[in-house]
Amino acid sequence: MLYIIIGIFIVLIIIVILAITTYNKFQLAFIKIDEAENNIDLLLEKKLDFFNRMVPLLEQEKVENDQAFFEIKKFKSQKWNHFQMRDALEKKTKELNEILDLKTELEQNKSIAALLDELVDVNTDLDAAIKYYNDNVVRYNKLIRCFPSNLLGLILRYKNKEFYSDEKEEIFEILKK
Repeated sequence: MLYIIIGIFIVLIIIVILAITTYNKFQLAFIKIDEAENNIDLLLEKKLDFFNRMVPLLEQEKVENDQAFFEIKKFKSQKWNHFQMRDALEKKTKELNEILDLKTELEQNKSIAALLDELVDVNTDLDAAIKYYNDNVVRYNKLIRCFPSNLLGLILRYKNKEFYSDEKEEIFEILKK
């Protein structure tokens, strides 16, 4: 009888240790995802600041294009999450590239050229932050779906997190070739 009680006690201790370890894995995933989201938000703010500095330079150069491009100041008032903000800024980047393709002499302006170099740096950092975010969201989502961590995830009502799909689509396109 004593051996049964000791056996049950050991099994309970093992279950508690596994639950604590799994809980800590979830908490670490939350921390890393929050860190990545904060980095992405900061980089999106930098990109928005870039456009706020670029628009007056383009207006000064008398660039005529769709007026929607020049309405970048409205972005600040929007209540967007980082997914929506990134999509909107990507659209503005494509519009800027179209303007630069039409008026190649703009790249000769030193101020515009310096800002474009800054945009390249911000985009590179943003891509890295998004990759870090996606990697951690994938790890977190695996914890939610895989046994035995999914049991704790169900008990704590953790939900799958959304990730940036562009990276996955790019990889898929490369693999298709």
